[in-house]
Amino acid sequence: MNKKMDQQKNDDQNVGANITLNNEGDKLSTPCGEVNNDGKNAEHGKLYRRNGDKLLWVVPDKARSQITRLCRNNVGHPRSENTLERLRRHYWFPYMKRYVKGFVGSCLDCLYNKVPGGRRQGELHIIDKIGIPFHTVHVDHLGPFIKSKLNNLYLFVLIDGFTKFSILKPTKNVKSKTTAKLMEEIISTFGPMTRIISDRGTAYTGKEFEQMCKAHNIIHVRNATATPRENGQCECLNRTILSMLTTTCTTETDWDKEIGRVQWSINNALNKATKSTPFALMFGYTPRTFDGDSVQDHANIVQGSLCDLLKLRTAALTSIVEEQKKIQAHNNTGRTKAHNYSVGELVMVRRQAVGQLGESKKLALKYKGPYVITEVLLHDRYRIQDLPEIQRTQKFYEGVVATDQMKPFDNTSYVSSDEHHEESDEEQVNVVGEMEIQEKKKATSIGRTRSSREKRKPK
Repeated sequence: MNKKMDQQKNDDQNVGANITLNNEGDKLSTPCGEVNNDGKNAEHGKLYRRNGDKLLWVVPDKARSQITRLCRNNVGHPRSENTLERLRRHYWFPYMKRYVKGFVGSCLDCLYNKVPGGRRQGELHIIDKIGIPFHTVHVDHLGPFIKSKLNNLYLFVLIDGFTKFSILKPTKNVKSKTTAKLMEEIISTFGPMTRIISDRGTAYTGKEFEQMCKAHNIIHVRNATATPRENGQCECLNRTILSMLTTTCTTETDWDKEIGRVQWSINNALNKATKSTPFALMFGYTPRTFDGDSVQDHANIVQGSLCDLLKLRTAALTSIVEEQKKIQAHNNTGRTKAHNYSVGELVMVRRQAVGQLGESKKLALKYKGPYVITEVLLHDRYRIQDLPEIQRTQKFYEGVVATDQMKPFDNTSYVSSDEHHEESDEEQVNVVGEMEIQEKKKATSIGRTRSSREKRKPK
């Protein structure tokens, strides 16, 4: 190893030019011996840089990757600051800090396994609210549950973005054909909506569901992969449904029989955002209780169950906008502005760990890729696809990913010291014979200039 390093040292022109310290025969004392002014001693010809009482070995250009790998890859892949500190204990070479940063940034093991720390990227973007019922609806599937006596496994969930009116329908599967049929039933009662927001499940990406949207001229907005906050209204509703079913059901196989009671309870509860109940905002009156309470019926007759619907909806829309701003401000305190990517840039995508029950996922790969960005979308989202040369599955992958699920595929090349002319980051360390080295460089450059002029003279 040492003989190989010595050979690389002699082959390195930058280091070889600095071995000769001056023209007066001075010698440099090192742990390996003394270096004469000719600098051609193969056994002892090592150049050191003085840092106080320590001597740091000047690493030749060809050996820098080996030394950096020895100080990093063999000790658990620490971050660039720790790697740099470990290198500075015994070694030195120009622009070490920049070189180490490039080395760490291009480490494939770190790209696939390390998750960036600190606050997550991507701020919350508000969906514009229209004060019209069933203008925008959010849909999702909840489940699977234990198979009921009616053979139902899932629960189809729909919530109106303005009134918060919810529709819950048990279903046997999550096929696109079944979901489209459920939507047709809802449309026949409330009319076609203008916009549907859903995730990228097969129920909403299938041919039948897309045909249903096209037939009724409905805009279908699909969320980015692994970004549930983009369909946050359904996610919040799902938590409420689960908590109510858990406390209501006495038999797990009869969970679908309690859905009607849960739906009535949610639609007649005061909503924090609208300051009203979803049923009142939708229909303009207060319905009877689910069990038909005669006492409340008499109270409705005396007080009146009707309300000024236009005034109620105007106040609800104002309240929703104010609540959105509060939620946005609270969410953005824990996040940073999104990194801006460009078309053609390579990225790594967060991998969703899936394994068998009881199987540990601690050491599973955290990222997959690289993928190439093909389109920049709104709200910090990007359309990505497989590289043409690298297709990981039988089907060519193409999808939409949010910025907090990505990180750059940093293919930074190692930086060589002779490619930059800015100040070194090691100026605080004193070089042995620094002035003599500079004079030697000047003399060498003058000699090269003279030799080039002599070659140009005609014979």
